[in-house]
Amino acid sequence: MPKLLGSFISFKAPNYFVQSAQDAIAIDATALMVFLGPPHSAYRVPFNKMQFSLGYELLKTKNINSNGLVVHAPYIINCASKDPLKQQNAISVLTNEIQLCNLAGAHYLVLHPGSAVAQTTNEALDNLVKVLNQVINKTKTTVICLETMAGKGNEIGRDLTELKYVIDRIVDKDRIGVCLDTCHFHDSGIDFSDLTGVFNTITTKLGFEFLKVIHLNESKNNCGSKKDRHANINAGMIGFENLMKFISHPQIKDLPIILETPSTSLNYPTIYREEISQIRSWFKTYQPDAN
Repeated sequence: MPKLLGSFISFKAPNYFVQSAQDAIAIDATALMVFLGPPHSAYRVPFNKMQFSLGYELLKTKNINSNGLVVHAPYIINCASKDPLKQQNAISVLTNEIQLCNLAGAHYLVLHPGSAVAQTTNEALDNLVKVLNQVINKTKTTVICLETMAGKGNEIGRDLTELKYVIDRIVDKDRIGVCLDTCHFHDSGIDFSDLTGVFNTITTKLGFEFLKVIHLNESKNNCGSKKDRHANINAGMIGFENLMKFISHPQIKDLPIILETPSTSLNYPTIYREEISQIRSWFKTYQPDAN
């Protein structure tokens, strides 16, 4: 049974983390992921308005602590850009985000690696390395988790070898890791019907020690589509059983496992409570020795 299981949770005015905590409790989560502001903006309210202390008091009643908190970096920065001004902006935004993570007690910050605009993939990866080393040098503690990407357009991070290239060049290895998104992994061409192959890919191309967070998502598309369209947990092309067996792996089941499946204003957060219940029900009857 996954120890840290939850979903993307809303974080917004007026109650910020207090409302996030209430939503996490309502869906029976043991983990949660938030953006610390609008996902497509670097604007952040002062930390004292985010109400983390009050939110943690609520979470404590359900034995949830900061080990289950994951923060997602804003989408607007491209840390792999060749433009020096955009690189400096990425450094500034990411540094501020990690400082907020430190105050909030968040161990992991999930980051999209960026895109290779008007440059080769290797040049983009080298730019990402440069930016990350500077950010890590300016900050403390929080682990930057590079998210596996589906492979749309000029995205980097569509293959674990690209992420390992970056990790190998980060000076402080304790501050870098990977967030594996199952929809992205599937859409990039990894076939979850062959779990032995999936685990071998992780072992040979990355190493389980660098796997820090799981985004547990179904996909609306065929394997290798490179489209990145999430589906609800029991309504996609990967297969519920394949996903469950994937997260039952001994080196995965204790990681923060975060649902980013589709929700609307009409079914949030109830849809996540239903999916979490489905997952836990599966694990109650799962017999690994019999498979």
